[in-house]
Amino acid sequence: MFSRPAVQQLLDRFVCVKVDPRNRDQIAATRAYKATRFVPEVVLLSPEHKVLSRLESRDVDGALAELRQALEKAERWAGR
Repeated sequence: MFSRPAVQQLLDRFVCVKVDPRNRDQIAATRAYKATRFVPEVVLLSPEHKVLSRLESRDVDGALAELRQALEKAERWAGR
């Protein structure tokens, strides 16, 4: 799903971080921000580590809709 051009175009507007599930320090750091509940999981955070959204869809159309909603939410949040 993440290799699809439409998804890539939206993901280019995010800072993507891949956490290695074998790296206990990385897992602990994401859990410290209450960002992850399980691995793998896609979580969209604000710069202050506030969870803005969690990507729940496993299909491309659903993921695109969720990414668009997350962008809108992030832009509203940034404009506070």
